Amino acid sequence: LEMYERSLAITRAVLGEEAFATSLDATSTYNNIGNVYKAQGRLSEALEMHELSQDIRRAALGEEAFETSLDAAETFNCIGIVYKAQGRLSEALEMYERSLAITRAVLGEEAFATSLDATSTYNNIGNVYKAQGRLSKALEMYKRSQAIRRAELGEEAFLTSLDVAYTDHNIGKVHHAQNHLPEALEMFNHSLDITRDKLGEEVSPYIGLYISSIGLVYIDQGDFDGAESSLQKALAMFEAAGLVKDHEYVREARSGLERIDELRARGPPDIAQ
Repeated sequence: LEMYERSLAITRAVLGEEAFATSLDATSTYNNIGNVYKAQGRLSEALEMHELSQDIRRAALGEEAFETSLDAAETFNCIGIVYKAQGRLSEALEMYERSLAITRAVLGEEAFATSLDATSTYNNIGNVYKAQGRLSKALEMYKRSQAIRRAELGEEAFLTSLDVAYTDHNIGKVHHAQNHLPEALEMFNHSLDITRDKLGEEVSPYIGLYISSIGLVYIDQGDFDGAESSLQKALAMFEAAGLVKDHEYVREARSGLERIDELRARGPPDIAQ
């Protein structure tokens, strides 16, 4: 965040206030600041940055060029992620579909069919479907995203991609929602292994997310000690990564710990004689 803000300050100083207000050089930095805010759970601030980026692009490019800009498509995708985190699912879906439409129009149908630019948007559409309980459609989106990545990256790069790890996690979430616990655990562990191999000991909210998801499966398997250990590790990682207490990842892990306490308080289920 400090580096992005420093970049903006230099751009403003070089261009002057009037030129800076319509500078396309600043739009990607505003977008990046929005991504940091989003990762920290500061959603209203993230949305402000993404919308500011779009407003500048629209003013600088004009409406026609704006509607065929891949940068605009990327920011619509970012806005959709914020909307999804805020629970504004229909608005998020609208942003993702708009992003895909621009990307398709710019690239053409053949290039679009194998475009890595589209894979994150398919993944995000899957997230909305999952949140809406439309699990089969969510799985379809995730698998479409993975198929494009495998074809474009090649098998070796595909198996070490952090984007692939995140989508594997999302596939695991669908399996978990369907009560396919071994399949969910396999996906979460695969995501964790890829990310740890790639990042080493680096602090990452995604490592925390995958550990948290493993812990939530352990709850449903009745392994409360394992679940508690995983969720506490996840929360420590989230804190180290600077996530705010209201971040969706933090809320989910804390909710899991509360559920463990409730289940322990109930004691073992009665067994019919």
